[in-house]
Amino acid sequence: MKAIIVDDEQLAIDFLERQIKKVSNVSIVGKFQYLDIDENLSLLGEIDIVFLDIEMPGINGLQLAENLLEVNQELSIIFVTAFTEYAVQAFELDALDYIIKPVHPSRLKKTLERVEISINQGTEKPLPTESTLRLNVCKELTFELNDEISKVIQWRTSKSKELFLYLLYNQDKTVRKITISLSNICDDEHIQLNLFDQDRIRERKLGYTMDAILEKYGKDALLRAVSFTDAGTALKRSKLVGGHYAE
Repeated sequence: MKAIIVDDEQLAIDFLERQIKKVSNVSIVGKFQYLDIDENLSLLGEIDIVFLDIEMPGINGLQLAENLLEVNQELSIIFVTAFTEYAVQAFELDALDYIIKPVHPSRLKKTLERVEISINQGTEKPLPTESTLRLNVCKELTFELNDEISKVIQWRTSKSKELFLYLLYNQDKTVRKITISLSNICDDEHIQLNLFDQDRIRERKLGYTMDAILEKYGKDALLRAVSFTDAGTALKRSKLVGGHYAE
């Protein structure tokens, strides 16, 4: 992989180059305190990575990144800066990473591994236009492309897998955001419960119990109950006999 470094401080450029050499075989083919895009068009078409500072005299690194991507949209932009407040804007530009100075080798190594994965994915052969993708949802979720060997995808969490299957089941339908609540896609240990709200805790336990019953005995195993709250009708109806008040 080939890269250039753009930073208005020469010491920062030299330090970053040394760190890069410690953790990878990336070739630094250009070092600039000021980058003139028009004078380096051929170089920009050959490189894979740009390590870019943000606060520089003359032009802001965010604007420079936009200009660079107009020349070569395949570039992996990695911002290397001492400021944290530009992170959101940086990722809006689809930057591959945002590293805070001083750069540590371990952090840099992870970033360059991501670059390599991104580049390899971009060089994969395009799928034939008549490709057939089969999904097997029995027992273990697997994917099969054009009758090749079935592949099992490693999901980041079991909940992300469940969410994928839920959306797959409801394909071509509108799924309201309220249907997919936080409690449905996050494990309990990632949710802060209010220990003073005991009803909420009991409701969650009741929900898990109902889910277990439905899973074991089917969707008709439970009937929807009427509400026993003050606003419900159950209390009023409990005093009626044949639709009339009991004497």
